[in-house]
Amino acid sequence: MKAIVMAGGNGERLWPLSRKALPKQFLPLLKHPKDGKRISLLTATLQKLEKLVAPKDIYISTSSDYKAYLEKRLLKRCIRNVFYEPYVADTAACILLAAMKLKAADDEVLFFTPSDHYINDTQAYLQSLNAAISAAQESKNLVLIGIRCSRPSTKYGYLEFENSSALATCLQENKATKIKRFCEKPSEKKAKAFLKSGKFLWNSGTFFMQKKPLLQSFEKHAPEHFHTIQEYLAYEKAGKIEKAIKAFQKLQRKSFDYSIVEKLKPVLAIGGNFAWEDMGSTSSLVSLEQADENGNVLLAKTIAFSSKGVHYRLAKSKNNKNKEKILILNGVENIEVFVENDLIYIGAKNSPTNIKDLLKKLGSTNKNLL
Repeated sequence: MKAIVMAGGNGERLWPLSRKALPKQFLPLLKHPKDGKRISLLTATLQKLEKLVAPKDIYISTSSDYKAYLEKRLLKRCIRNVFYEPYVADTAACILLAAMKLKAADDEVLFFTPSDHYINDTQAYLQSLNAAISAAQESKNLVLIGIRCSRPSTKYGYLEFENSSALATCLQENKATKIKRFCEKPSEKKAKAFLKSGKFLWNSGTFFMQKKPLLQSFEKHAPEHFHTIQEYLAYEKAGKIEKAIKAFQKLQRKSFDYSIVEKLKPVLAIGGNFAWEDMGSTSSLVSLEQADENGNVLLAKTIAFSSKGVHYRLAKSKNNKNKEKILILNGVENIEVFVENDLIYIGAKNSPTNIKDLLKKLGSTNKNLL
């Protein structure tokens, strides 16, 4: 088996903590369970995988923008096992490029996982991985890991099962179960209906499939991607880098979910019996920290008066001057305060302005802040 960690996104929804120059998967957002030191989401993902997979069989797929950063920090950890995309073209391109580049047997299972998810129970996670690997090996089908829905989220894809009994089998017995259909991110109304029905799990964004069936699925269902990446690799092999990049630029941004998962049948799922969060928003970060009696998560020096629900983070500065600053709160509620080296962001937790919309506005005049 080969494990491929997808680490190419720029984490827009977590701005301003996550920036194009240093996106969320590289930020020290998590506490190490043993010593409490801060580690990155990518490091946490690699540490879990190394308990199951030999380091030589763990790969990272990311943007060439982060090559210098990774080469400096990965050191001996899978430094030679990095696939660099000329630019990020979503998960369909990421998965296909890695599958085509990997030196693996046709029947070897390839496992793709995001780099930016939080998982609290490593043992339960590894059990689910083992079950999914076995199911993909035996069935030659695509296998996903589904997570029990704890709320009606509009941020995740959903896996629908034939009935609640089939879902229970998937979750309780760790048994590969056919899904009825894959549903992309729903409206709030649909998400509530999904939760109420008892027939849906969240899609965790992890995929398992043998190499040959995976490539055949792309050739059948996403031929444009298949032939374009073949062209890109041919130019790259011939040393014609400019032509290779131009070929890659022809790719449309499409997710693996949309390009492949929605079109395949059967698709199997294994239940993930562990707490899981896609770290795609600041509210996800808050859930991992210890709040005070007023619901404040204050991660730097603060004096608070009559304030509730405040989320405050202070970036480390090169000259350490930020550390000397003290934030004083007086009668404020439900706001976020993020002090970065080049900006200070203050916003309502439930701001009507979507972060992506905000970034579009900033991008027209202040691209350096993205």
